[in-house]
Amino acid sequence: MISYQVKYQIKSFTKRNYLLLRLLLIVLLINITFWVTAFFNYFDDNSIGSFYDNIINVVKPFLAAASIDLFIDSPWSIITSFFTYTSLFQLIMDALFILIIGNLFLEFFSSKRMWWTLFWGHLGAFIFFVTPTLLFPQLDINVLSVNQLGVSGAAYGLFFAIVATKPKFQIPIFKYHVSIQTIGLVFLAINIVSMNNLNFLTMSSHLGASIIGFLYGLGYAKKVLPLWGKKSMKFHRGTAPRSPVSDDEYNARRADDEQRINRILDKISKTGYEQLSAEEKEFLFKYKRK
Repeated sequence: MISYQVKYQIKSFTKRNYLLLRLLLIVLLINITFWVTAFFNYFDDNSIGSFYDNIINVVKPFLAAASIDLFIDSPWSIITSFFTYTSLFQLIMDALFILIIGNLFLEFFSSKRMWWTLFWGHLGAFIFFVTPTLLFPQLDINVLSVNQLGVSGAAYGLFFAIVATKPKFQIPIFKYHVSIQTIGLVFLAINIVSMNNLNFLTMSSHLGASIIGFLYGLGYAKKVLPLWGKKSMKFHRGTAPRSPVSDDEYNARRADDEQRINRILDKISKTGYEQLSAEEKEFLFKYKRK
């Protein structure tokens, strides 16, 4: 039986990431359409090759172009490459990755800023996916042309925007707390070390998204990017108005409140409600009324 604390955390996660979950559902439905089409093509009398070959034939027009020439022939791939996958496993892994990063991003920033960061992250990933074959003619276009871009580039952009704005933020890993900038350096090192002739474009796109996401986040931190615009939110308690609170301040307070409520729920599950202090009971009561 699922405990109240787990139910609360699932509900809180779903509510916070509602729009991102809807986006991933759209990606899943689009790819199910591709895979079902490939399935019927596979059993057609004129089918050639394996089931995977049929998937490639169906999705190839929508994958990220592997060269400038291919991009000129299929400029729509700058959009469709975000939604197109050849592998269900890769889609699931990327979906989990972007959900984790998106949830962390929303701890500090608004959903509007998340969408802008996703946009720039994907754009940076696409540029670094298309241009390497122009710079490195020795890359085999026939091998690289089936590389998929998907949502991973946008996820890297989100992550490194956080690295730029909150470099000292600590993430618990087992018994240790590691700064997010250290994790970012590890991500970059893994991408560079694992780069080879087969996955060059995919790794390059991750690096591109990381650079663009970091620069975009840095621009916000330095307050030089108007697209991040500060929008104030006003809160009133009773008849006395309070000072305007920015999105970032509001999200920071919300994150603190949720961490505190999680500690209280954990205490209830271990020792019972009666063991809470008067202050904790009052806080829990006020939080439930929100």
